[in-house]
Amino acid sequence: MSKKRTNKNKKTNANSPVIEAVNIEKDFGDNHVLKGINLSVNKKDFITIMGRSGSGKSTLLYVISGIEEATKGEVFVQGKGISGLNDRDLSIIRTQKIGFVFQFYNLMQSLTAKENILLPAQVRGAEYEELEERYEKIIDLVDLRSQQDKIPSEMSGGQQQRVAIARALINNPEILMADELTGNLDNVTSENVMNILKNINKELGVTILHVSHDRELVKYGNRIITLNDGQIIDDTRIQ
Repeated sequence: MSKKRTNKNKKTNANSPVIEAVNIEKDFGDNHVLKGINLSVNKKDFITIMGRSGSGKSTLLYVISGIEEATKGEVFVQGKGISGLNDRDLSIIRTQKIGFVFQFYNLMQSLTAKENILLPAQVRGAEYEELEERYEKIIDLVDLRSQQDKIPSEMSGGQQQRVAIARALINNPEILMADELTGNLDNVTSENVMNILKNINKELGVTILHVSHDRELVKYGNRIITLNDGQIIDDTRIQ
């Protein structure tokens, strides 16, 4: 029998968390992956979520973004509880409030960089003027002006990942979630990509949650959350 869940909302103000996870647990069968997670994410945070393989860091990202539903607990995105939302309402949150970047670029191979970037906004039905203005700002922010007419097979891995980042930003989300986005990149390219994320955080004011196993990447953010065995064991702000 499926469990009935009641959606709750919270009163918000300018200082309210953009994401709040309350007593989150996540099970996959008998595997208890997340165990009582409590987390508040402030606007313009740039958080790196660290932990060994299997610690639950990617699962945490998927639960707080609504890709996976928590087994217990509640997640609030800008004060709106997402447990129990129907597919349409969840889709609106994921497409308009949250952008996603993954380790694998997931680009349409027959489309140019520009076409790949614009695709999510075109699906949403964005107005042409709004789309072009947004695109012009993003394409320079990710330094891809010279690559915009190339298809993915004509670009390097780092360039493709920057296309994926730009695509995640085209709907003007307030939150960007990145799961091991430098996992397929060399050290120099990884640094370039992380510097772009840092600029996005500062210039666009986008809140970023970045899952990584690479300790060298924590210097780009302002906060490090460390998971072990499905629990937060450390939450440090970098001055």
